[in-house]
Amino acid sequence: MARIANPTPQQVAQWERRLKTSSSSIRANIEHLDPWSLYQLKDTGHRVLLEGVARNGSLVVSVRGAYNHVVFERVVFGVMPDDLEPCELPGPDEKLGAELTDDEEIDAYLAKHRRNLVIQHESGNSCPHCSCTVCGKPLTQ
Repeated sequence: MARIANPTPQQVAQWERRLKTSSSSIRANIEHLDPWSLYQLKDTGHRVLLEGVARNGSLVVSVRGAYNHVVFERVVFGVMPDDLEPCELPGPDEKLGAELTDDEEIDAYLAKHRRNLVIQHESGNSCPHCSCTVCGKPLTQ
């Protein structure tokens, strides 16, 4: 597992307080996680960083170009802890980065692909490439 930062004693204490004040069911789901390590989403393969924990026990993670090749960086809500697995840093020859970084370009991209996202959601179909629009290819209908 790749550790991307070494926490300060204060950060470790803050995480431990978060665990102690969480409900037992949430604590059981997140106590094995290390907020200073890199994880991989099982369904998409994206490497993600843990950004937060919601009251229902789901996670907030970020998908960054520093660890993936993506159309745009983003924060993803509602990820369940079982959907993550520890992973290593990208290899030296792996293509990394975000294709779009300007907010207006990202908004235009989302507007262009929003119809496909709605069709995917309503039909239950998913992109054959990555289960989302990250690859930039149209979703199957």
